[in-house]
Amino acid sequence: MTDELQGAAAEEGRTSGPAGDVEVAEIAGTPAHLVPDVSHLDGRWFAGVGAVGLSACASAPEVLVEEVLDQLRDMGYGKVQMATVATEDVVFSLPPAVAGQRGGGT
Repeated sequence: MTDELQGAAAEEGRTSGPAGDVEVAEIAGTPAHLVPDVSHLDGRWFAGVGAVGLSACASAPEVLVEEVLDQLRDMGYGKVQMATVATEDVVFSLPPAVAGQRGGGT
């Protein structure tokens, strides 16, 4: 289902990355919010909500993710289940100009 929603979002010219994740959630009928840090959590978002999902991009500092999880626990969402929905194994080579400066390695 996620792949289909992401494909539909892409066809509509929607954003990728975290903002795109919010759009995909909203297409699926699920409220979603970008949270740059714990101070941006709004308790009103959770009125009548039984479960909360949290997704973080690879560049998100682990300490920020933990702070958000701690705040969610304090709000009554204490049962945390970790789920891996995708494993990224893409390796990017350095641009030739940079690789040459480093002795040609990747």
